[in-house]
Amino acid sequence: MLTETKIEKLDFSKPKNLVSLNNIKFAHWAVGEGPNLIFIHGWPLHSATFRNIIPLLSKHFTCHLFDYPGAGLSEAPEGYPYGIENIADDFIELFEYMGIDKYGLIAHDSGGAIARIIAAKDRKKVFGMVLGNTETPAEFSLLFGALVILGRFRVGQYIIDAAYRYPLLRNSIIGLKGCFSDLNKTQGDFEKFFIKNWNENRDVRTKHYDYVRGISFASLRAVGSFHSSITAPTMLLWGDEDPYFKVEDAKKMLNEFAGEKEFRTLEGGKLYAHEEYPERFAMEVSRFFFSVCKKSKQKSVCLHSSIMPYWSDNAQEIL
Repeated sequence: MLTETKIEKLDFSKPKNLVSLNNIKFAHWAVGEGPNLIFIHGWPLHSATFRNIIPLLSKHFTCHLFDYPGAGLSEAPEGYPYGIENIADDFIELFEYMGIDKYGLIAHDSGGAIARIIAAKDRKKVFGMVLGNTETPAEFSLLFGALVILGRFRVGQYIIDAAYRYPLLRNSIIGLKGCFSDLNKTQGDFEKFFIKNWNENRDVRTKHYDYVRGISFASLRAVGSFHSSITAPTMLLWGDEDPYFKVEDAKKMLNEFAGEKEFRTLEGGKLYAHEEYPERFAMEVSRFFFSVCKKSKQKSVCLHSSIMPYWSDNAQEIL
């Protein structure tokens, strides 16, 4: 295990800042020091999904977390035009408004689609990107396709709600079996932040379904058209047993990025590999961004030696 350090623990019950822009109130947390890293969560999660990763990175990087419009503690106006590119554009404007000049991106699931559009459109400011298990525009699994369709219609939403509410369904493939290898990890903090929050708050469910209705398979496929404009170094960090976004499809997608790229797997991980293996995830992110910052002459980053046992054999050379 990594040795403990005195790092501020974020309180995800309330945002550190609520930034108003274009009638949207963005929930924002920031902690740490060093180059800026921006975390973008997926559906149907919020920023607390990175809660176990942030303490391992915030000593070396300034970590910014945002709930996207309508998710978590962010507020979207009535009739907000949900859509991946629209959310990406709002984020780019937000980062400019907040004065976040140079930054790296860490994103997961649908947040990875949003991040790719940001990296393509704001490429002069993005110095690197890590994508956890996320949509592969050329190939959609049957499981992912079914989930999107279910989320658009009332009957399908009842099925999703039941999968969250009833343990037998929650532990099945229509629940969280495709997300976790060890279903015990769905208890504790994950249950508090996501399962109970979903089951007890109708408004939470409504906003997440609004998001699903705002996307289409065509818009998801269109994300692939941005890949050739992404010049920042990119790492795909993949749970290799993910039934939603399959590892073989992710490896094919890697070749579409214009900049330096690499592929790493979290063996045994599924869709929520970052939840299940936060230390391994943080180690790979640290290794990647330390190398990127060194090459791009970002301000000095000093990584704690306690992370090194999880690194590859050439970690000493990087440090």
